[in-house]
Amino acid sequence: MVHRADLFRLLAASSGDPLLRIEGAVRFISIRTFHPEQFAVPSAEELLSVHRARTGAFPSTGDFLFHSLLATLEIPTREQMAALLGELSLEPLSLEEWWAFADEHCSGLRVPVPEIREVLGGFIAAFQLTHEWNDRSAFLVTTEEMKAVYWSTTA
Repeated sequence: MVHRADLFRLLAASSGDPLLRIEGAVRFISIRTFHPEQFAVPSAEELLSVHRARTGAFPSTGDFLFHSLLATLEIPTREQMAALLGELSLEPLSLEEWWAFADEHCSGLRVPVPEIREVLGGFIAAFQLTHEWNDRSAFLVTTEEMKAVYWSTTA
């Protein structure tokens, strides 16, 4: 479904350094970010970002993931993006594992956000992107949407 080689091909085809965010592509991604003060324990310095797009808004799931990852970097350079792509685990997750990931990283929010956990349409695939103690992310693909959830903490 998502292959590292496809992501590196997208990087090779990208222009500029710092990499130019293709506004036409990024505008199809809905990005919702939750800052430390939105968590029940704000001192934990947690950050949560949810990127969503309708299935079909991008030519492939790899295109969505590439642009979603690109949007997580403040000033994305080719080297940063190559390092980020090289570190992705792309370990498959079951639907139950997706829900567990969402529950674990969203449970600390002061106000529940059901769209993070919800699965619109039929489940196709999910992948663990990163799995460090302070940086975890996962990617979900359904018949109706693609979603990437990025969680990190500096605590």
